[in-house]
Amino acid sequence: CCASTGSRLLFSTYLGGTYYDAAHALSVDSLGRTWLTGYTYSCDFPTVNPYQATKSGVTDFTVFFSQLDSTGSVLLCSGFVGGQGNTVGYGINAAPGDGFCLAGITGADDFPTANPYQPSRGGGQDLFVCSFSSPTNLVFSTYLGGAGEEEAFPGCSRRGDDGAFFVVGDTLSSDFPTHDPYQPSRAGGEDAFVTAFAPGGDLLFSTYVGGAAQDVACGVAVGTDGEVYLAGETASFNFPTLLAYQPSYIG
Repeated sequence: CCASTGSRLLFSTYLGGTYYDAAHALSVDSLGRTWLTGYTYSCDFPTVNPYQATKSGVTDFTVFFSQLDSTGSVLLCSGFVGGQGNTVGYGINAAPGDGFCLAGITGADDFPTANPYQPSRGGGQDLFVCSFSSPTNLVFSTYLGGAGEEEAFPGCSRRGDDGAFFVVGDTLSSDFPTHDPYQPSRAGGEDAFVTAFAPGGDLLFSTYVGGAAQDVACGVAVGTDGEVYLAGETASFNFPTLLAYQPSYIG
């Protein structure tokens, strides 16, 4: 953590165990506490007041989430989330109080679920979406995906001011779950997607976004008016455009 001028280091710390650990996303709450997620191969990754105290698969990557106090010197909570299969956290977003939302990808059939929209893995690699009211209380947790592969990237999620939770990525599934979609079916190749959940886990909307080739959503933001903004990459000559600064694919 650096001062706003970038000229002073406020704190810096290691966080990890004996083996490989990687952080992919962070969020800072209103009290200045830092939330982190990613994945770990370390069975001895530090845990404090954990939701899941032990790593699920000894030979698998498992999601971790951790919270540091505003000074960076106190680990307030830290634990695992996962099952028997590689699982990676790519998005974490603080909520009021001690709550937070978590998103990523999993190949586990026993990923912990609670009040799920989709209770089981669709096939291949699916997304997961979780909401915690506190580090030890899982409010809802669901798979999200179809029969093909889904993919997400660091920073794949955002939480709106109204508590809605948005997640983006790309999918090869023709049966990816959609609801009130802008684009109801996969246009070809990999399509991007954006999905929104209500605070309790109800599906608000879910849609493909893409053209005939590869399309990937890597980032998402939510405006003060509730509009959802996506950014990513495309190789599609027919990617949907509107009021475009650059209306056509150059190459």
